[in-house]
Amino acid sequence: MRVSINHSEKQTGVFRKTTHYIVTVKVDFSEEEKAIIKQRDLKSTVIMTRSTPSHINTSIDDIWDLTISKLLSGPDDYGLETLAKAKDYEEVLIDSLKELKDYISANEEVEEKSKSFEL
Repeated sequence: MRVSINHSEKQTGVFRKTTHYIVTVKVDFSEEEKAIIKQRDLKSTVIMTRSTPSHINTSIDDIWDLTISKLLSGPDDYGLETLAKAKDYEEVLIDSLKELKDYISANEEVEEKSKSFEL
């Protein structure tokens, strides 16, 4: 899994300019990871729960959740109100992607060992 994260700024508004800080993540999954995702039907797995980006005017929050499917379809842009929030978001994003890597690996093979114990 190869990850690229970029930061950019976007201004909106005609009379009152507002700056939004965009964090773009692009994940290139290996062929093996893609096979695991497909075989185990992991595309709808939510990696991060996110609120509506600052530059979007809508009240529908759940469509902004970051899923494996969104990462498979290409780069994901997410806008924040301040540079500090963008930096914090990046840290959480990196942690979430590390957990995703572990999650995909954990779904690779069926555990064939049996366990016995007494409670």
